[in-house]
Amino acid sequence: SINLSNFKRNPTYSRFIGNDLRDEQTAIAFYNYIKNNYSFLLKTDVLNKFLVNDKIGNPMIYNIEGISISPGTLRFVKVLGDVLNINENVKNIIEIGPGYGGQCLIVKAYFNDVKYSLLDIPESLLVSKTYLNKNDCDVTFIDTNDIIIEDNYDLVISDYCLSEIDSTGIDFYVNNVVNRCKCGYFTVNSIGELFKSY
Repeated sequence: SINLSNFKRNPTYSRFIGNDLRDEQTAIAFYNYIKNNYSFLLKTDVLNKFLVNDKIGNPMIYNIEGISISPGTLRFVKVLGDVLNINENVKNIIEIGPGYGGQCLIVKAYFNDVKYSLLDIPESLLVSKTYLNKNDCDVTFIDTNDIIIEDNYDLVISDYCLSEIDSTGIDFYVNNVVNRCKCGYFTVNSIGELFKSY
């Protein structure tokens, strides 16, 4: 049983996926980036689709230019804008280390017909399954312990995950997933020794 009623304010959770406890200044920075680069994502009819991410988990909400929204949702919308900049016709996405599934939820809200797969260890997938099921989000879940990648993908997303594991883990994901993708979107904490060979 997973209680999602207040999880976005849980400090233990925040240590691992801290974007939901970011402050108002961070939210404003994300908002301004989106406004300056992807303003079409802030149109009311589009933005309203993304606010579903703030309905579960009790995130910190800030009012920015009349929009009540969390820093986490703004960050996911920023990543969506970056993804659209890479390939606006993406049809098949796989995400490595999806956290609770917020990025997937935002992408699926924009691309209703995109095929989306989440890849992680079973404990983490349980959280994302629970969260996305509450949002009626059609997604494929792939357990790293039973990895069978049957598709080639238009895009792989790894938002910090690959920079937080050792070189053996990186090799595993590169060989089993990244090499099967046309494009990649990677956010990393630092470009260090682990990434020199990639």
